[in-house]
Amino acid sequence: TTTGGYLEGPGTVTIASAASLVVPSSDGLIVTGGQLVNQGTATLDSSAILWIASGATVTNSGSLTMDLSSDINGDGFCDTGVFDNTGTLDVAPGASQTAYFGSQSDTCGLTVNNTGKVKFASGTLEVNNGTTLEVNTGSSFSGSGTLSDLATVVFHATVSIATLQVSGSAVFNAAASVPALALDHGTISGSGSLT
Repeated sequence: TTTGGYLEGPGTVTIASAASLVVPSSDGLIVTGGQLVNQGTATLDSSAILWIASGATVTNSGSLTMDLSSDINGDGFCDTGVFDNTGTLDVAPGASQTAYFGSQSDTCGLTVNNTGKVKFASGTLEVNNGTTLEVNTGSSFSGSGTLSDLATVVFHATVSIATLQVSGSAVFNAAASVPALALDHGTISGSGSLT
């Protein structure tokens, strides 16, 4: 369990497969350089923030749960880091609640590369302000939650999402199936297809 603080590079810190990392409610963990690799079980409790600075990468190859109002974001000085999900991301903020990629209040942004599973246990995952979510080959979405795009989501893989809300830019370079689509001043483009 961390109560906030910094992980500074250029090395790699690995959470082993039998270990866990918990960022408690209203705390933050800032990765300012190097890599943080989660092979075990990680949890961002309610309102916890994982900041990733420019030049730093956080990789989830295990399991990471995002609770109510938790946030994975570029650091607070407008550096844009990278979050790679190759494992399982459990979005579990609660019914009618939200977890976030990117800040709600600034445009610092984040690059998110997904080749893993995104499981919606409940609620919404919102892609915010300057953040780009790259949905790559190997990606899958399950559950009845919502992916809300207020920034940029690029689909390079064939996926199905229960509900997609687009207020930003959605680029479909592959096929996507969306049973429920909400457009609010957003743009849809790309060479792929949207069903």
